[in-house]
Amino acid sequence: MDGYNAAPLGAAPLSTPPGLDDSDGSSKVEVSIRCRKLQNKDTFSKSDPMCVAYKITNGRWEEIGRTEVIKNNLNPDFQRTFTFDFNFAIVQELRIAVYDVDSNSQKLTKHDFLGEVFLTLGELMGSRGQTIRKIMGKGTRGPNSKYGEMILHGEEVSGLKQTVEFSISAEHVDKKDMFGKSDPFLVIKKPAASDVGATGQNNYLTVHKTEAVKNTLDPRWKTFRIPLSQLCNGDMDRVLLFEVWDWNNTGNHDYIGSVHTSVNMIRGAQNPGFAIVNVEKKQRKERKGKKYENSGILRFTNTKLFKQATFLDYIRGGCEVSLMVAVDFTASNGDPRSPNSLHYRNPNSFNEYQQAIMAVGDILGYYDNDQKFPCFGFGAKLSSGHVSHCFALNGNPQDPEVNGVGGILSAYEQALNSVQLYGPTNFSPIIRTAATIAKQNVSQQQQKYFILLMLTDGVITDLQQTIAEIVNASSLPLSIVIVGVGNADFRAMDILDADDTPLTANGRTMDRDIVQFVPFSKFKTLHPSALARATLEEIPGQLLSYMKRRNIRPNPPVQYTPDAATDEFRPAFGLGAQAGSIPGAETPKDVFQNAVRATQAANAFASLGRGQDAGVAAAPATTAPQPVSLRGAALANTFVGMMQGLSMQGDQGGAPPSQPPPQPYPPQPLPGQGYPPQQGAPYGYPPQQQGAPYGYPPQQQQQQQAA
Repeated sequence: MDGYNAAPLGAAPLSTPPGLDDSDGSSKVEVSIRCRKLQNKDTFSKSDPMCVAYKITNGRWEEIGRTEVIKNNLNPDFQRTFTFDFNFAIVQELRIAVYDVDSNSQKLTKHDFLGEVFLTLGELMGSRGQTIRKIMGKGTRGPNSKYGEMILHGEEVSGLKQTVEFSISAEHVDKKDMFGKSDPFLVIKKPAASDVGATGQNNYLTVHKTEAVKNTLDPRWKTFRIPLSQLCNGDMDRVLLFEVWDWNNTGNHDYIGSVHTSVNMIRGAQNPGFAIVNVEKKQRKERKGKKYENSGILRFTNTKLFKQATFLDYIRGGCEVSLMVAVDFTASNGDPRSPNSLHYRNPNSFNEYQQAIMAVGDILGYYDNDQKFPCFGFGAKLSSGHVSHCFALNGNPQDPEVNGVGGILSAYEQALNSVQLYGPTNFSPIIRTAATIAKQNVSQQQQKYFILLMLTDGVITDLQQTIAEIVNASSLPLSIVIVGVGNADFRAMDILDADDTPLTANGRTMDRDIVQFVPFSKFKTLHPSALARATLEEIPGQLLSYMKRRNIRPNPPVQYTPDAATDEFRPAFGLGAQAGSIPGAETPKDVFQNAVRATQAANAFASLGRGQDAGVAAAPATTAPQPVSLRGAALANTFVGMMQGLSMQGDQGGAPPSQPPPQPYPPQPLPGQGYPPQQGAPYGYPPQQQGAPYGYPPQQQQQQQAA
């Protein structure tokens, strides 16, 4: 067998060591569905409903499954569920459609369409009790109560929350060193998904590697833990490969032998010892007429299985993830009146600051119940003539909170109209302020975690003070995400990121890594979800590490009864709660206008340059500020791909497979705003349709509005 290229002696194991958790917030979620007040499409009986679930895969709607058919029922509770891979940092679009099944045909065109909802998985898992009640709709017509309601409930798959703790030793392994014994280490592998149950050597994935034990034929490795999801994808009957190797400092390690077994086989054995077999050595001996017994015995001296607290466990127990935002107003951003400025406000597109706020807010907004976000600016000269490195974006130092992502964008534009860009670029006052907010009483009963989003264009000028503030904040429920806009030298940000070397200040080393830096330039041509994923992927692990250090366990799941009379309805298509259900909620008209503004700009990524640090006065916006709400931003990010003409796979509600899916709320120009000349009609709609609401031809306006 070829030598195994393992890490050198003493290298860190690949899996999580005892007491730590580096979860990325990924898990499997099971979604159950109920419907109420469905339309009756049958003449002599009631409808026979079935749900069909879709997700976006490579820019296309992909059907992932169907529920059972429930006969003669307008209020069905479906038993068959859908399982999705959940990731905290990704916008995961879903579509759930309901049909009245009229025959045994698998083609959906043969059945009556009853209604559908669009949502994101984060919206569901961040909602109260992980339950959403939505009004259904149809295509571009939007939510309409005549289609009925859908109640969705998400729950993390319990089998994947467990962790296995192994204490493993070996006896009488083969001697491989000429002038010594062996230096054995253990490698655990699982079969690739397409090769489950196979026993070959070629399609296995390494999930854990132990340290090497020097000069012994009877090694006892350190106890280690592996999440069950990582070890065997939650399947304790999956056959695993345990390989024993002899370590060599050249990197070409000698194969000793292997054992095939599963977690259940180990736990069920009376005396869990397994023969280590080297197939090639066995065959060589047998060809020579010699007897081969084994190459040692692998013993599982202690194997424990226990529940592992996950990110979603904390969310289900009521833990909030709260966003704070800080924006760079230094003069190096350039004169806001110039199209080359990073703060330039193009009526047809968002600048990099606005795009970053929307991308991150689109994810985090679902996990903050009150939708109130403290927002600050730094590096500006205020109207008083004072240069401030931490001022309230909304102009109210006593209450810097704003409502929703729309409030953040409005406060940002308000600040641009009232302050003078100045300098230098100091981070420490902002981080100190965020730490003060995060110091509020966080306990077992009151669980909250804070994320500071810092948007900056320049080279940091108070590096040592900033390091000291980060070290002090590393013991608090706080993570810091820094997004670098423009093309400045951001090498100092890699120091703050501290992925390789922990930060130290005043003789103290940071308790844990809390900083993530992302340069916007790497994502400016990609979908906004790519930036969100890069900025937020470390948050779940950082939240878990804080909670474990404080010995704070997840609270029992928040109970939520979706049929209660006081429920908030969330319209379909991801528009959020109705006006009045949360502070600052918009009317449907506001939501639509905000969504239009967001979708118009979602694809326009400008190449913006930078000016020099100098006093540059901010100019009034080219158009009146028009805030984009969280729900408008979410709509844009969730459906921009669809609005560009994503094609459906298979028969969808009677539409030919070659046609794009229904276009929810196609954008129309706002008053005084035309479409960019290079686009022509919005998202490719024929010119004759431009004047019609929602993109319908003029002759259909009256009919569609009536519907």
